[in-house]
Amino acid sequence: DVANSLRFDGNGDSLSKEISGVNTTKLTISFWFKVCNIDGTYGNMLFSSENNSSDYLAIHQNTSGNLDIQMTGTANRRITNARYTDRSAWYHLVVAFDSTQGTASNRIKVYVNGTQVTSFGTSTDGMSEDSNLSPIDETLTYAVGTYQGQHANYSVDGYMAEFVALYGQALGPTSFGEFDEDSPQIWKPISVSGLTFGGNSFYLDFEDSS
Repeated sequence: DVANSLRFDGNGDSLSKEISGVNTTKLTISFWFKVCNIDGTYGNMLFSSENNSSDYLAIHQNTSGNLDIQMTGTANRRITNARYTDRSAWYHLVVAFDSTQGTASNRIKVYVNGTQVTSFGTSTDGMSEDSNLSPIDETLTYAVGTYQGQHANYSVDGYMAEFVALYGQALGPTSFGEFDEDSPQIWKPISVSGLTFGGNSFYLDFEDSS
């Protein structure tokens, strides 16, 4: 069981921290989120950083409830056809960026509740094989719950839990969750204590207000 989550009230509060730039070909972002409301103008910005207007990282839920993932801006982008708008449900999202993949379409993989998402309304693949991921090769401020950059109006109205960022690793959902043995349609968290948090990697468990 996960005992703690963080509530974002949709009024612009967020978490942010400056992280030194690092050259890496792999990055995994994993977290659980629960939607309270979706702002009709901006949607929900879940995680972001920006170097400039064309070089940024963003994990966003748009105003229709689709997930919109961008690395190096719109050059590498996935917008899901599925909409995640059930206010009673927790969703688990894993995004694995991996430029070492020989097939361009495999360099961004998206998983929701343990299953890979393969249906996208938008899918762009500008990432060169074996290239360092940009903008995370720059020293930037990263934000959970808002857009860290020119679009300051983006925020989140909902809950987030078990936020993990792993630099230098491209992992799938089974590193963070599993299907329930008795109810195999239910995806649930597992402990992340066995993962290796090297370099800029971090884990937010939201156990206290600090």
